[in-house]
Amino acid sequence: MEEEFFFQRIDFMPWPGGIENFNQVQDAFTATHQPPLYHALGALLVIASGAETPLEELRTLRWLALACYLAMIAATLALARHLTEDLRLVGLAGFICAWLPMHARQAAVANNDVLANVIGAALLLAAAHQLSRTTEKVTTRAVLALIVMIALAFLTKTTTLACALLAGLAFLVTLSRGDRKRALSMVCACAAVAAAGFAYLRATHSPSLPTSWQDLCERFAEGFNADSVSELWRTTLGAFNWYSRDLPSGVSQVAMVLVVILFLAACTKAFPGTPQKNRAVLILCLCAILAQCALIGLRGISVGRYLFPVLPAAATLMAIGAAAVVPERSRGRIISALVIAFITFDAVFLWRGLLVEQYLVLGS
Repeated sequence: MEEEFFFQRIDFMPWPGGIENFNQVQDAFTATHQPPLYHALGALLVIASGAETPLEELRTLRWLALACYLAMIAATLALARHLTEDLRLVGLAGFICAWLPMHARQAAVANNDVLANVIGAALLLAAAHQLSRTTEKVTTRAVLALIVMIALAFLTKTTTLACALLAGLAFLVTLSRGDRKRALSMVCACAAVAAAGFAYLRATHSPSLPTSWQDLCERFAEGFNADSVSELWRTTLGAFNWYSRDLPSGVSQVAMVLVVILFLAACTKAFPGTPQKNRAVLILCLCAILAQCALIGLRGISVGRYLFPVLPAAATLMAIGAAAVVPERSRGRIISALVIAFITFDAVFLWRGLLVEQYLVLGS
């Protein structure tokens, strides 16, 4: 790794002269508490590809990350189709998911967040599909698929737990429309999977679970204070060198105002009496974002990438909000304006993050 100049390639290694020991980048830092699915899948891919050097192994895992990135865009497009027939809005939702820089950069990293994002998006999409049903009953195959996805969520990363919970609730809502016996069976199955997952996380001493009531209170106090909320937004929008360098001043504030306007406009579509296709799916998207923020607060660590399992919901809501702020005849203009704004923001991100912070600072 030293011969390949990895200290210049990895953004959380800020030492320009390199380091001697790559086995311990940071004191007391380890990933051994993480669930094993991503690492097992990555190891199988590395073996199958015949990778030998660290650079070849990294390239193999980057192909996995790219596949997950593309899957997230596809999931966003599918979720948006549940809320609107306007293909321009569907395309805008997919564009936002694809062009958010901190999400796009995950297409080049070796990290279990990329697989967690896909599983979280799949759970939300399954929930939206069930909530969109009107007359058909939930099939046994769909129930079994949900249980498998929840199990995969527990085996990947705890950032998917909010999506798993919402998917289970969506299935219960759908089942409650008809067969009560099947609803009871679903409750028991979900409870069994949740109990098994909780026991697994407890047995592996996962830091995502609080160890006491005092620890829980301290985490909430830390996770929801003003500094943590600001950090969550900063790291979602973009920061470099392991979040040590920010975007230019003013960019974050302008982006926050824009996002708040779009989300508030999308929320108005959740009220009864407003014209909106599949209002239940819209409420699901809103609940997904709130639940994910609550999960981050429970963890006590505000990092933007922890929001990305619900990125399809956020991108879809922004697209719906764009349609709500202007009359339908002006919809094309607001969509074009948002696309231009995102491209401009990405240009700033690339200049600030890659050219200035990466190549000009590190010299490679």
